[in-house]
Amino acid sequence: MKTDAQFWDGVSSKYSAKPVPDESIYEQKLAISRKYLQPDHQVMEFGCGTGTTALNHAGDVEHIIAYDFSPEMIKIAKSKQAALASADNVEFKVAAVEDIEFGNGQYDAIMGHSILHLTFDNEVTLKKIFNGLKPGGVFISGSGCLKEMNPLIRMAIPIMQFFGKAPAVNAFSSTELVNLHTACGFEIVERWDYKKGELYLVAQKPE
Repeated sequence: MKTDAQFWDGVSSKYSAKPVPDESIYEQKLAISRKYLQPDHQVMEFGCGTGTTALNHAGDVEHIIAYDFSPEMIKIAKSKQAALASADNVEFKVAAVEDIEFGNGQYDAIMGHSILHLTFDNEVTLKKIFNGLKPGGVFISGSGCLKEMNPLIRMAIPIMQFFGKAPAVNAFSSTELVNLHTACGFEIVERWDYKKGELYLVAQKPE
């Protein structure tokens, strides 16, 4: 199944205006990411949404290219960037994860925050990420593990989808997600289960 931008185009303005659900958790995620970023790093982010995380990391690295499959999300990201004095090392582009050229060993870090539960064919994606990283490079991701969430949430999602209030969701457990990373060659170097069914991972390509 290929990702579809229509839902996210429709909610982009509301999404952008919505505050971060838990500021302390978000700041901790940024702190974890920064441990693995250096001033000369080349970084990619996919599923960047309205660009908040890419822009927050602009001062930590040499260059970030950030993709989202929603043109409206990217439009908002560029408007945020234009309001900043120093974030010209961030490049925003429209592309679904299936269409991104991850390349071969050109990135020091690749980020995918709150996105793998919204994408499909994740084995293919993780293999592309692995190939796109330099030896020793890291893939930093946050994912909702639907199989471990409250059953009421799992029951509500199909109803919300029927009424156009939720996107398609890929259901997996944290164990399944970690095992998929390792099957694709990654070593898990940091794991944070910050809420039930919410997993933050740093996976490294061996040197």
